[in-house]
Amino acid sequence: ALVILLMMLGYGMKAQGAKFWITLVPIHFTWALSPIWLLLLLIELLGLVIKPFALAVRLFANMFAGHTVLLVFLSLGYVIVAQAPASTGLATGLGITGFVLAVGFHAMEILVAFIQAYVFTMLSAMFIGASIHPEH
Repeated sequence: ALVILLMMLGYGMKAQGAKFWITLVPIHFTWALSPIWLLLLLIELLGLVIKPFALAVRLFANMFAGHTVLLVFLSLGYVIVAQAPASTGLATGLGITGFVLAVGFHAMEILVAFIQAYVFTMLSAMFIGASIHPEH
């Protein structure tokens, strides 16, 4: 996400020069509108940082959720053994069931990883493109 932020700023300034920072706020500066202009400048600067940060949070949350689901299913047998050491049959059955479910969820996690990579790439391209070609 930090690389995307640097690319947004670098390519935006390369393509537009100083106009990149001038056109960041959608209204022209006048002393009468200076409080509104400063508020819009703050919002736009935060928007520049928040876009890549949202990409990072999105990737982290999806990876964390997938790994947590795998951990839950793979530890089913261990939880039973920890609670009732004499229940080895139940622990073995749940351990095997959890492993089979974890294999399925792992396949789904791989699919989600490809989808997230695609979404990250598309949104990154849109953010960089918007920095290079501002809205009219």
